[in-house]
Amino acid sequence: VCCTLLFFSSCSTTMLAVPLKESTKLDFSDSLGSYIKKHFTDVADSAVEESIKKLNSMRTEVLKVASSQSPSTELSINLLSRYARQILMMRDKFPVGESKNGVQLSFQWGDAFKPKKKVTQYSLTYELGSVLFNLGAAHSIAGLNCDRDSAAGLDVLKVSAKHFQQAAGVFGAIKDSVCPQMKGATSSDLSLEGLQMIIDLMLAQAQALFYKKCLETPAAKLTRGNEKMKSSLCAKLAAETETLFSKALKIATNTSLASVLSGVWINHIKLQKHCYASAAWYKQSEVVHANA
Repeated sequence: VCCTLLFFSSCSTTMLAVPLKESTKLDFSDSLGSYIKKHFTDVADSAVEESIKKLNSMRTEVLKVASSQSPSTELSINLLSRYARQILMMRDKFPVGESKNGVQLSFQWGDAFKPKKKVTQYSLTYELGSVLFNLGAAHSIAGLNCDRDSAAGLDVLKVSAKHFQQAAGVFGAIKDSVCPQMKGATSSDLSLEGLQMIIDLMLAQAQALFYKKCLETPAAKLTRGNEKMKSSLCAKLAAETETLFSKALKIATNTSLASVLSGVWINHIKLQKHCYASAAWYKQSEVVHANA
């Protein structure tokens, strides 16, 4: 029995973080700077140049986050959030596109799941979606990097779970609010299927940590000493975790993602699905045994 409990407890210790998208350098000076000087004549050239310099610097810092793949998460989250807000404001003010009459800015980003595949668009919405994707990925990395086996114990589990939930929220916002406005070819990570798979995976990992927290909290503190109630709660959490991993696995294997995703990811999700299904049945058997 002890070995079984240790196995179920360790199910949630192995997690996945979403890889960051990488991009190429871009200088806003020529296209955007020239457009502002031409159409906003009440703004001094020096002010325009200073603003463009800050924008270039901001994007350079964002690219450094992407290229590191293991960023300082708190700083990275702040940088990505600040740049995303800037792009959101710019999107409503400047006509970025392929037309020579507007602002010709092309943004190239690699697919997070298949980095060699690059997609280029003349679109601030595409830039926004890609930056927000990295914001969600940074939250997933923060969740992964929490030392869930440290002396801080259950408090760290809550922090880690919160980051996975925040990651799911960011990817959900991209799927619901950014993707419908995105035109042209996109990469698999920004497809509706890709985003939904990531959302389910992030929620599954957060739920797995709640299961672990339930498992490791003494019944005296969790359910006023009622072991049967604790087992029932653990069973429900494990079952919900299994459902989320099943949803992620279905999308990962039954759509075009199957040819893009690493086999390591698919096998990991499959393992977690079976692990938590077993955990749910085992903890429910404890409830049945208590009733016998």
